[in-house]
Amino acid sequence: MRILCFGDSLTVGMTSSLSHPYSAVLSKLLPKHDILNEGMGGDMVSEMGRRLDNFLADKRAKHRQAIDAVVLWGGTNDVRLGVPHDQVKAGIEECLMSCAKNEVKSIIVVTLPEMSFEMAGNGTMRDNRIKVNESILKGGLNGATYTPADVESVLGKMFTDDGTINEDQKKEFWSDGLHLTKKGYATVGQLIYEKLKA
Repeated sequence: MRILCFGDSLTVGMTSSLSHPYSAVLSKLLPKHDILNEGMGGDMVSEMGRRLDNFLADKRAKHRQAIDAVVLWGGTNDVRLGVPHDQVKAGIEECLMSCAKNEVKSIIVVTLPEMSFEMAGNGTMRDNRIKVNESILKGGLNGATYTPADVESVLGKMFTDDGTINEDQKKEFWSDGLHLTKKGYATVGQLIYEKLKA
């Protein structure tokens, strides 16, 4: 199989220092498969559909149905910059349409992790992220067939119920309050591996 990991700086694996992409974990767990990483720091899901479509079409032109599976992890930058959840959802749906058009057999859509600054102001950033994740987890974005991967199920919650930060949880899995630690990315990589096996 050829598996494409597609997204923003979380796919790149950015930390506060070095990069530790979850795709490196997948490469170790799936040594017989070709794992491609097309993460782009700062990318917004509203722009990803075109980039993904071009990438998949190019691979199909060179190798028929070259990409078997896509792991899509995007929307964090959009939410961080105040894009409403319905527009973030539309961007994810555009990426799913690109996958369908290019005959990708398996798609995993990863939810957005918490950000340490999302409680600032009146909490609209947090509300948007939660609504995007709810849409992903319902499994019905644009009628597409995909498997959701919920990062909260493996990273736990950075915020406690009263809205304060769980510093131990943050230190273990978040490097700078936005990007993850090496352990955080490895944990997400293991989650995606389990979803690919299912």
